[in-house]
Amino acid sequence: MNVTYQKWMFKDPRQEDLKTLTNEELVKLRAYIINKQNKHAAHLVRLLRMCVEFLSTGQLNVFREDASELKDIKQGKWSLEKIKKEAEDLFALSREALVKSPLPPHPDKAKAESLLLKIIKAELELTGENQ
Repeated sequence: MNVTYQKWMFKDPRQEDLKTLTNEELVKLRAYIINKQNKHAAHLVRLLRMCVEFLSTGQLNVFREDASELKDIKQGKWSLEKIKKEAEDLFALSREALVKSPLPPHPDKAKAESLLLKIIKAELELTGENQ
């Protein structure tokens, strides 16, 4: 485990003095930490997959066809080695996708701002706050 992560993890106020915790409390704390790590691992894999898809197609797919697989990661059904391998592979794919991407090198800020203003205006009209 990364030393920096270990230092960060143990700054959690619930973990200040582990020696005072009972075995039951330690088991609960360990389960809490593992649950958080699994959740972060699922987010890592999801975001890397979305990155590769976006760079490859220019489309951002929020609704995931791989949701059940991501749920398995979150539930701890994937080993740490499998997660690391998946992340390494996805980082490599993202670098390749960036080189071949159909996306322009820089965003069209004026177009993005115009779209954002249209969305805000539509929301204000729907909520009746634009009066």
